[in-house]
Amino acid sequence: MTMSESDLEIARKLKDDLKSSQPDIVSEAESILQFAKEQKVTLRLLGGLGVRFVSPSASRVGYSRNYNDIDFVGLKKQSHKIEKLFLDMGYKPRVMFNKLQGDTRLMFMNSQTGRRVDVFLDKFVMCHQFDLKDRLEITDETLAPADLLLTKLQIVEINKKDIQDVDALLVDIPLSEKQREIEKGRILSLTSTDWGIYKTLTLNLDKVKKILPELHLPEKDVNVITEKIDELAKAINDSPKSMAWKMRARVGERVRWYELPETT
Repeated sequence: MTMSESDLEIARKLKDDLKSSQPDIVSEAESILQFAKEQKVTLRLLGGLGVRFVSPSASRVGYSRNYNDIDFVGLKKQSHKIEKLFLDMGYKPRVMFNKLQGDTRLMFMNSQTGRRVDVFLDKFVMCHQFDLKDRLEITDETLAPADLLLTKLQIVEINKKDIQDVDALLVDIPLSEKQREIEKGRILSLTSTDWGIYKTLTLNLDKVKKILPELHLPEKDVNVITEKIDELAKAINDSPKSMAWKMRARVGERVRWYELPETT
């Protein structure tokens, strides 16, 4: 039995109405954070939404973009509480993934919106690895700005959306030694001891700078972003390097210095 044109139109309208009745992704993330706070579960946003929460410019033309998934970092010692939190909120766990990866990462699906929620436990592991266990209390809702920037600049195959996020952070948040700003010391502690992180970050800072003309941002913003990139790149290059860094630098690009995350 085939559907008539009118039936198809009704079905499309019902689908659109259902979609429009669902919370937008920002509201969904806010609801998760609020419930986590009530349950005394530590969760901090990262990724594009994390940038959206701390950078007003992320909503402006030239910086704004779509968000598909919600990413958090939580504590491994709270993994059972995290699973219960999402189950209580009606999310469905990715059972096999969680069974195999549950020591480092958990994944849940919103069956109504189709959105995926990723929760990294203690460490953020993608192209590079960052231990975040002791940095989740710096701010209340997201990773600290320096860590948000690191998780973007560590992407070897960085794309336009990631670069827009980097630009939003740089245009809005000062480079400083404060943990609630883009803390240079945090970045230098990694780039001065890990040659691989140094290599990826310096390559990506150069890419971000070169692509600026294509984004058609206000001239004032371009100047601010360029100045901060130059300041950060100089600090990274000038800071003293560890013996392990120097030994790895001798090997250079002959050996791959990053991982390529599997698509999930």
